[in-house]
Amino acid sequence: MSKVNPEIPRVDIDFTDARLTNQGGLTFLARLADQLNLPARFAESIRIKQRRRGASDAEMLWSLVASLAAGNGALSDLDALRSQPVDQALLGLEEVPSGRRLGEYLSRFQEQDIEASYGQFLCTGG
Repeated sequence: MSKVNPEIPRVDIDFTDARLTNQGGLTFLARLADQLNLPARFAESIRIKQRRRGASDAEMLWSLVASLAAGNGALSDLDALRSQPVDQALLGLEEVPSGRRLGEYLSRFQEQDIEASYGQFLCTGG
């Protein structure tokens, strides 16, 4: 009985210094947000945070929107975005909150905050 000795194909590895993302759709989201001035509109209309440390209100919400748009459904998915500096730069985020921090932040919203922010958000986009 003869043995089959398959030849293992040669694998070439090419290294690059290019900054790449596995979330190519974020490019379109980032462009749309830029055209709508979305992060700035978040910053103008939503002020829940009391201290100026960590991610800003706008970064909190923009991180959440970007994560949800990328198909993620849990707050813990923000930890993946935190570990991707290319994605953060693409989205214009200097800081991304952890899923835990975002959960704490979202729990501070009261119904009147949401209604007031929503009305102001719509007015700033005009």
